[in-house]
Amino acid sequence: MKLFSTLILRFALVTKATVVTIGLTTLFFNAEANTCASAISVACGTNETGSTTGGTNTALATCVTTTGSGGMMWYTFTGDGYNWTFETVATTGQYDTKIWVFSGSCGSLTCVTGNDDGGAGTLSLVNFTATLGTTYYVVVGGYSANEGNYDLSISSSPCNPVAMSYTSSTTTQTNTSNAEICATSTEIIGVEVVTSGSLSPINITQLRVRTTGSTNPTSDITSIDIYYTGTSATFATNTLFGSAAPAVGGTNIHVGGTQTLATGTNYFWVVYNLAPGATLGNSLDALCNRVTVGGSNHTPSVTTPAGSRTIAACTPTPGNVGKTNLTAWFRASDLANGNVTSWTTAYPTGGSAITVTEAGAPYPVATNTPGGGVSNYNTTIYFDTTNLVENISSNLRALETTASLNLLDNMYAGNEGTFFGNYYFPTYFDGNDHMMCYNEGSGAAYFDGIQFRNLGASGRFAIGHLGSITGNANRDWSENHMPTTISYRGNRSTSASMNQYENSLLNTTNPNSQCSGSVGLRFGYKVGSNTSQYKGFLNEFIFFNRNLTDNEMLRIDSYLAVKYAITLDNTGGGTQGDYLATTSATIWDADASSAYHNNVIGIGRDDNENLLQKQSHTFDDTTRVYLNTLTTTNAANTGAFSADVSYVMVGSNTGKMCATLASIAEMPAGCGLYSRLEREWKVTKTNFADNFNLDVKLNACGVPGSVNVNHLRLLVDDDGDFSNGGTTCYYNGDGTGITISYSNPVITISGIGTTHLANNGTGFITVGSTNELTPLPVELVTYNAQCNEGTTALTWSTATETNNNYFTIEKSTDELTFVPVATIAGNGNSTALHQYRWEDHSPTGATTYYLLKQTDFNGATEVLGMQAIQCQQLGNISIFPNPFDGSFTIHTNNITTPMEIELYDATGRKVHHTRVAEKQQVQVSPGDDLPPGAYFLYLTTQHQRHTEKLIKAK
Repeated sequence: MKLFSTLILRFALVTKATVVTIGLTTLFFNAEANTCASAISVACGTNETGSTTGGTNTALATCVTTTGSGGMMWYTFTGDGYNWTFETVATTGQYDTKIWVFSGSCGSLTCVTGNDDGGAGTLSLVNFTATLGTTYYVVVGGYSANEGNYDLSISSSPCNPVAMSYTSSTTTQTNTSNAEICATSTEIIGVEVVTSGSLSPINITQLRVRTTGSTNPTSDITSIDIYYTGTSATFATNTLFGSAAPAVGGTNIHVGGTQTLATGTNYFWVVYNLAPGATLGNSLDALCNRVTVGGSNHTPSVTTPAGSRTIAACTPTPGNVGKTNLTAWFRASDLANGNVTSWTTAYPTGGSAITVTEAGAPYPVATNTPGGGVSNYNTTIYFDTTNLVENISSNLRALETTASLNLLDNMYAGNEGTFFGNYYFPTYFDGNDHMMCYNEGSGAAYFDGIQFRNLGASGRFAIGHLGSITGNANRDWSENHMPTTISYRGNRSTSASMNQYENSLLNTTNPNSQCSGSVGLRFGYKVGSNTSQYKGFLNEFIFFNRNLTDNEMLRIDSYLAVKYAITLDNTGGGTQGDYLATTSATIWDADASSAYHNNVIGIGRDDNENLLQKQSHTFDDTTRVYLNTLTTTNAANTGAFSADVSYVMVGSNTGKMCATLASIAEMPAGCGLYSRLEREWKVTKTNFADNFNLDVKLNACGVPGSVNVNHLRLLVDDDGDFSNGGTTCYYNGDGTGITISYSNPVITISGIGTTHLANNGTGFITVGSTNELTPLPVELVTYNAQCNEGTTALTWSTATETNNNYFTIEKSTDELTFVPVATIAGNGNSTALHQYRWEDHSPTGATTYYLLKQTDFNGATEVLGMQAIQCQQLGNISIFPNPFDGSFTIHTNNITTPMEIELYDATGRKVHHTRVAEKQQVQVSPGDDLPPGAYFLYLTTQHQRHTEKLIKAK
C-alpha cells in the first residue's frame, strides 16, 4: 500500500514560504520564521514504509516504532525558551494520525509525546516549552490497515513567551597564546551565563573571580576589567561590565556592575591590564567561582578552566596601535646598505609578509651617506636624483609587486583605511614623481587605491577609483623639501569623509583627481607613465584597514617625527603638534611655551613600536642631541637608555647663534656673564634619568674661531626668561659632571643629567660667555655697496662688537685674488649701533668684489661678507641751458640702462623725479611753479651716478 501525504506547516507570521519535496511528500515551511521562534528546517526521512500486515516503520527506527502500514515525515527546530502548540488534522478519510515531539535519542514510544487520534480529527499538544538551545524532532505519521489515500496537515500555534530565568553558567579559556606586555586588554577567561525565556529580562550584578594561577598578579596586573559581548562568542572590549584591582591568587575579587541579559548564552570576558614592568615569562590565569543573576548566587559548572597565558615581549607596531588591523609596515631602516633588490614588511612577517622587488639594474640604494641630513642618521632608500633620463625600460629604479593586495578600503561610504608615508623630496625635476602607487584593481573597474606623488611645487594624494575624478578623492599640499610625513584616513564618499594630513596638519585643498594604474603596490613610479619616476628618498610606509582614532594617529605621527626629525604642525592648537609616547603620555607639549615649537628633535626608546633613536639633529644641523658619542649612523651609536618609554625632546626659539642686543639684555645676574647666544632651547625629559649631550653650531656672527671653552657657561632656566631669576650656570670643573668642549664651529656640552634638568620636567637652556673674547665679537647688521659720482661707497653697520680691533676691506676683479685696500678701526667692545663708510675713488669700470673682514685684538679674523658692483662714469654729460627757465635738456652719449632723474632744492626736498629708458637726450620740465633758486640734479643708473648744480632763473 502506498500512502500520499501533504504536510503543511503554518506559522502565525509568514513572510516567505519555501516548498521542499521529500520522496512523494510535499512539505511547506516558513524560511524566515515567526519573530519569536527559531527557524524550522527539514532534516531527512521517508514518506512511506512498512508492510500491510504489522510491519515496522523504519524512518526513525531508534526513536519511533509504529505498526501497520503508513507514511511518516519529520523535521527539526531549535528550542528558544517559548511555549509551542502543535496540531495534526487528517482532512480526508478515516485514517489514524500521530505526532511525536522529542529530543535526543530514545528507544520506544514511551519517550515521546504523542497519541493516536483514533481516526479523522484533531490531536493537539499544548503548553510544550522548547528549552533554549535544544534540538527537537517533530515526527508526523499516518497508518491504516486499509489501502487508501488521505490528506494530513500540521501547524504550530503562535509561540507564547515565558519569563526569563537563569539556566546555567560555566567558564572557558579559549586563548592560551602568549600575552604581550604592551597589550592594552589581555583576555584571560570567558564566563558564559545561559538563560531561557524572554519576559521580564533579568540582570547579572556581580562576578566573583580570583587570579589563581597567576605568578605575581599584584605586580604584573594593574587592573581587572570584565567586558560583555551579548550573545556573541567573539572577544571584544566594547561594553565594560565592571573593574576591580588585582589581588593574590587565593583572594575573592568581587567585580560589580549591572547588565541585562539576553535570552540564550551571554558571554563575559575577564581581562587583565598588564603593568609596564610586568615580568616576562610569568603566568596569567583566573577562575570564576560565582555569578549573581536575578539577585541569586550561582556557581558555574566549571570554575577553573584548563590553560593559562604567559607574559611575553611585544610585537612592536607603530604607535603601539596593535596588529589586528595593521596590514603592511615597510621600514627602510631594516635594510642593509647597498642596492635594494627587495623590500619586505616588518609586519606582517613569515608567510603573510609582503615583498616588493626590483626587476634589474639600476637599483634604488639603501644608504646612510646622505642620510645624516635627510633621514636623521637612519637608513633611507635613495632613488637616484642625478639620472634624469625617463626611459622606463633601462633606467627605472623601482620596487613593486603585481599581486592583488587588500591593504585597506576607501571607495564607498563606510569603507575604512589609514595610511602613513614618510619621504624626503629634495628637488623638482619633472612634476609627476610617484613616491608610491597602490591599486587593488585596474582599468575602468572600481577599486581601492592610493596615488602618492609630487607635482612640482605641490604634492598630491588621491584615493580610490570610481570611474570619475572628484575633489572627494584628492588633497594637495605645498612641498617643503624637508623630511615629511603624509597620512590619511577614511574614504571618498563625501567631501568630508577623507582626512589627509601633512606632519599632522589637515589639508583642505582638493582639486579633482583619483587613482589609476595597474594592480599591485609600487614604490618609485607608476606603471604606464614615462614621466613618473621618483627622484628622492623613501623612509617608511604604514597601512591599516581601519580608521585610526585621533590619538592613534598622533602616536604614529610622533613615532615618525622623532625617528626622522620632523616638527609636527601645531596650527590648530590643542593636542595638534604634541608628541605622544605609545602609552599616550605627552612627551612634547606644542602649546606650552609655543615660541620654542621650532626645529623639534628628540631621542627616545619605545620598545612597543621598535623605536631606538639614540641621536638626532635639526635638518640644518645647527643642533644635535645624542647619547654617548655622536657617530655616522644611529645604529652605530653605542649609547643605551636605561628605561623603556624614555625620551629627550628639544625645540628652539630660532634666535641667532650669536649674541645680540636683545640676548645680552636678558642675562642672569650672578653668573658674571658678558654675553649669551640669542638662540634658546626648550628641553623636555620623560622617564629619562640618563645623561645626554648637546651640540650647537655657531654661525658667522658668533665668530667661531674666537671661542675659549673656559669662558663658556651652560645656562639652565625654569621659564625661558634668563633675567628674572631661576637660572643656574654650569661650567667645566663645577663638580656637576658637565663638560664643555669646542671644535670650530661646534660647541659640545656633554654629561647633561638630572642635576641640570630634572627628569619628567621641562627646562630652558642657552650658552653664555664670561669674557669679552668669547663668543661673538661682531654682529653685522648691514653691508652695502653703491656707485656715487665716480666712486664706490661701501657702508656697513654693527649691533654688537666684542674685542673688535679693526675691519679690513679687500678688493678683487676676478673673485680669486684679493688685495687689501683699507683698514678701518673698530669700536672694541660695544652694544650700541655703529655705522661705517669707506669710498673707493678708483673704480675699475668692471665688476669689482669687496671683501669685508674683522680682526680681534687677539688676531682672530673672520670674513663678514662680500659685495660685487660695477661703477662707471656717465661721461660727456651736458645740461643746458643753465640757468634754466621752464625746462632743461640732458645730453649723454652712453646711457645704456634706465636712468633715474631727481631734482632737489637747497633744503634737500625732492621737487621732481622721472625715470627714462635708454636715451641720449632727455628734456626735463620740473614745472612753472618751481620758484627761482639753486637746485641739485642727480642722474643715477644701475652702476653710475652724476650730480650737477642748476639755477632756475625765474
